[in-house]
Amino acid sequence: MTDLFDTPLAIEPPRPIFPYRHDHPVPLTGIVGMDNKPIPTNRFYSNLYLGDRRQGVWSLPYMLYLAHDQSGLSISHTDKEQLACGPDPNSRPFQFYISPLGIRSMSLGALQLNESSTITTTDYTPYSCRLTIQTSHEGMDGFINYPIVQGMGFVTGHYRNLTPVLDSVVCFRHFERVDGAVQKGFGKWKVMLEDGKTWLIYAFWQPDAPPLELRQEGNQRLQHAGQPWNGMIQVAKCPNPEQNEPIYDATAGSHAITITNRGYVYETHGWLQFQIQKWGRNASGGVLMFALPHHIESFEEETKRRTVKTLQLHSPTKGMMTAVVGDNWSCFEQELPVETEWFGLGITRHGVSDDIKQLLRKTAYEETRGDFCAECCGDSMYFSGKALAKYAQILLVVSTIVHDVPLAQEIYHKLMDAFTRFTSNKQQHPLIYDRKWRGLVSSASFNTGEPLSDFGNTYYNDHHFHYAYHIYTAAVFAYVEPLLFSTNDFLPHTKTWVTTLLRDVANPSPKDPYFPVSRSFDWYAGHSWAKGLFESADGKDQESTSEDYNFAYAMKLWGLVSHQPIITQRADLMLAVMKRSMNTYFLLTARHDGQIHPPGFAANNVTGILFENKVDHTTYFGADPRFIQGIHMIPLTPVSSYVRDSAFVKEEWERWFSRERTGDDGWKGILMANYGLVDVEKAWRFFFGGQWEGRWLDGGASRTWYAVFLLGLGAWRPGC
Repeated sequence: MTDLFDTPLAIEPPRPIFPYRHDHPVPLTGIVGMDNKPIPTNRFYSNLYLGDRRQGVWSLPYMLYLAHDQSGLSISHTDKEQLACGPDPNSRPFQFYISPLGIRSMSLGALQLNESSTITTTDYTPYSCRLTIQTSHEGMDGFINYPIVQGMGFVTGHYRNLTPVLDSVVCFRHFERVDGAVQKGFGKWKVMLEDGKTWLIYAFWQPDAPPLELRQEGNQRLQHAGQPWNGMIQVAKCPNPEQNEPIYDATAGSHAITITNRGYVYETHGWLQFQIQKWGRNASGGVLMFALPHHIESFEEETKRRTVKTLQLHSPTKGMMTAVVGDNWSCFEQELPVETEWFGLGITRHGVSDDIKQLLRKTAYEETRGDFCAECCGDSMYFSGKALAKYAQILLVVSTIVHDVPLAQEIYHKLMDAFTRFTSNKQQHPLIYDRKWRGLVSSASFNTGEPLSDFGNTYYNDHHFHYAYHIYTAAVFAYVEPLLFSTNDFLPHTKTWVTTLLRDVANPSPKDPYFPVSRSFDWYAGHSWAKGLFESADGKDQESTSEDYNFAYAMKLWGLVSHQPIITQRADLMLAVMKRSMNTYFLLTARHDGQIHPPGFAANNVTGILFENKVDHTTYFGADPRFIQGIHMIPLTPVSSYVRDSAFVKEEWERWFSRERTGDDGWKGILMANYGLVDVEKAWRFFFGGQWEGRWLDGGASRTWYAVFLLGLGAWRPGC
């Protein structure tokens, strides 16, 4: 089987149609050793190079941050009972919950750190980076290196010529050196904080070098009593010390450096492997990491045997994490969406009556009388993409189900005129290749001076949302052109353009020197992060699960039409991982209550915006329940029924939209089409059984497509 992460999509420079710019408004603050290398923009550690660089980094289960008092790297971990719910914590459901910020449980710092200390980051991968704090004192250069990796079991600092200081704003209730533990080259201490939580401290140094001698100074500070020191210090929170302290003892002395992926697909089965590269040695021979709930559910048996069920720590928004000892995790997915009719045309296998064909033709004709360019060629990659994809869906229906060649050819040419604006990069805000961060971005913010123009695309927000619609449209053109014209010219002329969009969002390999690996999708988290180069007190976030998996859907279709099975397989694996993670963290029913999110929150049915540190049942564009629930529905495609369980859809409908609570605008059509996943006949009657109002359609939707979407649900037909 082929490793899905080994082969890059391309390694050539982006085509000359994308102008190069070197002047992105966000500076590369503190980034070193990354000259001419792509820098990830939507990763968990982005706050280390954004703004004042003092916001949190959620490596999980720990939150790390650089405090303003120059105390080194602060470490925070809060338990589920510390979550704050609001605005009315007694309401069911309550709107949001948040993990408290600024609680420095412990820190790894040094006596010599001050305002003149230099803070740098380097060695960026999708899962890790390295933070360094460097300072000069008494004619010596000293530094602390901190490896930061998702899921790391210890927070580690490598010291050179500095005097270690560990402090806590929670305060030390009890501090002790563990009897018999301090020996040549190794030491261990145990502290209990005033919140009653136990933390362990391990230190390692060269056997012939001076030892670490920690002394308590007041109730907030531990300091090395000797001269500037060289060695490694590791700290970890230890719940239930009687059971779990031996696990930390056995794994201390090593730590993760980074993680790499391998992925394989065979028929309907998929494997995602996390290979953990480590530094150091320990008694167990394995590295201690923490896995999220959706990892645990998917672990193969050998990996499950290495989980430590007694050692669990809470994450801010994804429930309890479980310790795993080892350097390789293997996750298994057995329900990959490998069907070949994912263009939504499964109904053709069961036949389409002449009456339905006539209805589809009439509806498609009415919906394609307008000016495509006026609708599709606006100042937004997002809204333009939605309009293009809408007409691509209609084109697909007319070409392959209605079989009206003259009408299909008319739609094809009208849509192609609009789409060519984008493939030739002559839209209102052309795409540019940003040489600084290395990515394909809209020129909108350069042209307007507003960072949030086109939802912040220039700052790397939402690329997976935006580019998915364009990739889907290209896939439809490539699919229908041979049917309508007996030619295949579109694919070779457009393949490089589409590949560039794919490289920007979902480059699978570090062998591509022009784009970072997997800009949007976080294979550890199991979903994408939409926020790019914006400092955020609560970390990265994701608002629309459906537009997340819509990217993987578009990627899958492009792989099919361009005869690149490795792209299709990678998309299938992404979709399977998304299905699991989204039904664990985002799409909620009563059975979820209290499992991941605090008791009472699951009645919201969707998270709304899930941040790394909080969950807020709202949207960035309004708090109407139709917006909050609906943004997790659009667009409705064949992949919707794969991800969105019918029991979830039914429960969500009853709580939020039954009794005529669907409104009177474009969200109404979205909600009714989605309800077809539960009651297809009722949804059909809404669209085709009575008086119809055009205002009930969203700008990215059509009745033509909704008809095929509904007909495809179980090959349902009106009257059957």
